[in-house]
This record gives sequence, C-alpha cells and structure tokens, in this order.
Amino acid sequence: MTETSKSSEIGNLLGLKTNHVSANLKELKEMGIIQYLNEDKKKGRLYCITSRSKTILGLL
Repeated sequence: MTETSKSSEIGNLLGLKTNHVSANLKELKEMGIIQYLNEDKKKGRLYCITSRSKTILGLL
C-alpha cells in the first residue's frame, strides 16, 4: 500500500470485498484514523492515514 489507496486496492491487498473495506474505512474516518483526500467523490476515493494514526503507530 502506498501513501494513498483506494478501497479496492486495500481490499485486494487484504483479500476482502470492497463493500466490507468501505464500511470499515468509514468507521476509521469517524475515529480520525484515516481521511478522504477527495471526499466529494463517491467512487475512487483516496484514503490516507492521519497524523493521529501515525502517532498511534509510533506507540506500538
């Protein structure tokens, strides 16, 4: 996965269906873990992690 990814790319990487990935990404966005880079798009949204998630990952 690169700095930004589409839900389909994440699904392919993890072997999951895109609709399941999208639902989880929505929850992660609500928690401030990820953000949409092109929120106005319904298809082909790009996702990236936030500084908050980088901080969390640094603690692990």
